[in-house]
Amino acid sequence: MLRTMIQLLAIFLTVFALTSATDDTEYSNDRMLMTQNGDTRWENVLMTDTASNNGAVCLDGSPGGYYIRRRLNHTNDTNTDDENNWVIFHQGGGWCGSDTNCLQRSKGQFGSSNFWGPTYDESQGSELFSSPLFENYTIVFAMYCDGTSWTSDVDHPVIVKSETIYYRGHRLLEALIDNLVYVEGLRNATNVLYSGCSAGALTALLHIDYIASRLSVFSPNATFLGLSDGMFSLDRNQFNTRPGLFQRIAKWGYSAWNSSYSINAGCRESRGIEDEWKCMFAEHVSMHVETPVFFL
Repeated sequence: MLRTMIQLLAIFLTVFALTSATDDTEYSNDRMLMTQNGDTRWENVLMTDTASNNGAVCLDGSPGGYYIRRRLNHTNDTNTDDENNWVIFHQGGGWCGSDTNCLQRSKGQFGSSNFWGPTYDESQGSELFSSPLFENYTIVFAMYCDGTSWTSDVDHPVIVKSETIYYRGHRLLEALIDNLVYVEGLRNATNVLYSGCSAGALTALLHIDYIASRLSVFSPNATFLGLSDGMFSLDRNQFNTRPGLFQRIAKWGYSAWNSSYSINAGCRESRGIEDEWKCMFAEHVSMHVETPVFFL
């Protein structure tokens, strides 16, 4: 297993260096086959069913979704005889730090799927996936539209200036994994790299143990590891000793977003009720993550 993990990491970092120089009817989706640089394998998937049935929606109430590109030689991912490699990559994009700020965010691509392009665009995420080294990987680019690193879970709509927003990041995460498992073939994966960049890197770190536990039910022998790119957030004040921006966002958001259910339980227990919100920081939560994670 360690050897496979090292091989996975080596592939990912090599490409980084190069580009820098079951019954599926319950989870049906609206799909559009798209083209990016002549690659017709990219698909845009909007999770409309879970939006209407489970309230898994973006800040503005539109359905969440992802872009997926299946591995080059796949014919039937229910066949478990060969390697079935996956990369799940969370898009970055910061956070919103107040109800008003989240309302503003809901009017753009980081708060609404209505602003997403028809296909995956390298400007949204990474050029890594265009490398031949990833031809035999199914790539999932998870679009970010909740502004909370997929942690929020507020039942009721939030009214801001007579307009409505939704804090439903955790439901979007559940919908994403359900779709990938029951529709896309993730349940038969042999190697999975769970990753993200910037706010997406924090997303991967916050949720990796939970996702690993869910996937272990379907693929107990699969190699599962994480890559957190560019967001090892530190719980430090500014030079003037005042709390920094992310400290203020995390403390407010942890309560406003009802994020406690989404945060590593071991970290929460170690911090105590008053300081649970600090587990939104990589510095603190990383000490309690059990799944192997590489930091870039």
